[in-house]
Amino acid sequence: MNTFHGILKKISDAVNYVAEKICIVLVGSMVGIILISIVYRYILMKGLPWPEELSRSMNIWVTFLGGSIGFKYSHHVGVEFFTNLLPEKMGVMVKFLTRLMTFYIILVIDYFCLRYILTTSSTTPALMIPFQYINASLFVGFTFMLIHLLYFIVGDIKNFLDKNTAGSAAGGGSI
Repeated sequence: MNTFHGILKKISDAVNYVAEKICIVLVGSMVGIILISIVYRYILMKGLPWPEELSRSMNIWVTFLGGSIGFKYSHHVGVEFFTNLLPEKMGVMVKFLTRLMTFYIILVIDYFCLRYILTTSSTTPALMIPFQYINASLFVGFTFMLIHLLYFIVGDIKNFLDKNTAGSAAGGGSI
């Protein structure tokens, strides 16, 4: 279990590293593109048709990759008020069950995202970018979340097994 958890950690960290670097490049590019658009529109008095479309597409990618980054670091909003009122063991169980339900929900979302991507055939008006490339951000972002979530779930199982092994080795544990 330790080896599998270690492998998942490396995969989760690598996926997160890639997502972070892509987000940095995309946000930097968006700033540059928007500045070019401002210069052309207000200084040269010529509007360009492509900057808004390209920056919007980049922003969509940043949104879903950034969502997976936030998920990795548990920075999304969570309602822990009720679980904090529960006894520790029950709180851990509720957290684990919540992760399993979240895994299932994201898996279903990922499946329908992939179906949607495969059936989309239109392109953007100005740059003629296939919407498949833009919509792929949903699939990639949710897949990255699944990888992080699988790492969390295996970590929960590993911690549970380690506690039970330590408890039975110390003479306690079973009733």
